[in-house]
Amino acid sequence: GERGVLEQIEKDLHRTSPGELMPEMFDDLRKVLRAYSEFNSRVGYCQGMGSVAAFFLLSGFTPEDAFWTLVRVIDAYVPDYYVTDLRGIRVDVAVLMDLIRTKLPKIHERMLACDISTDMFAYSWMMTLFTATFNTAALVDFWPWFLYEGSKFLFMCALGLLKKFEADLLNCHSLESMMQVLLSICSDSNLLFASRSRRNLADNEN
Repeated sequence: GERGVLEQIEKDLHRTSPGELMPEMFDDLRKVLRAYSEFNSRVGYCQGMGSVAAFFLLSGFTPEDAFWTLVRVIDAYVPDYYVTDLRGIRVDVAVLMDLIRTKLPKIHERMLACDISTDMFAYSWMMTLFTATFNTAALVDFWPWFLYEGSKFLFMCALGLLKKFEADLLNCHSLESMMQVLLSICSDSNLLFASRSRRNLADNEN
């Protein structure tokens, strides 16, 4: 119910937002997430959208502008990512595994050998639209491409990240070591990944 949604927002508030969010901005983030949960009762609230809304606030949006931008982005680009059964994100995470198999076969083979699947790391990338992965400078580069390309660009970025860390991933020989690399990608991301991810995908298609 509504009370449960509000309690979940409060629980996630400080752990789902980018680190650069100033303390006084948490009230604005709370307002945006509560407003969205009331506006779209089919979706309500899902943890990944907190980081997205926080990035809009960090970009200088008013709470009202951040709210309407969140509405537009979810409706137009990822309409089924945040629904109760997460069907949109579950499909895309599975598609990503297939793309890795065809575009990055060496990484795919190593993932299988280490018993790694995309649902072990890609949810946090794609569900937050990379706002919890890329730093602020990279996100400034990411968003124009995402708005132009649509959800396809999420796959491009994911493949670009994996390609960038291919040597490290291929040196892994256990589930633990590979997960350590995959999780470290979040803290090592910079402008290069977002801007080169399209090229990495294109290179693999040639």
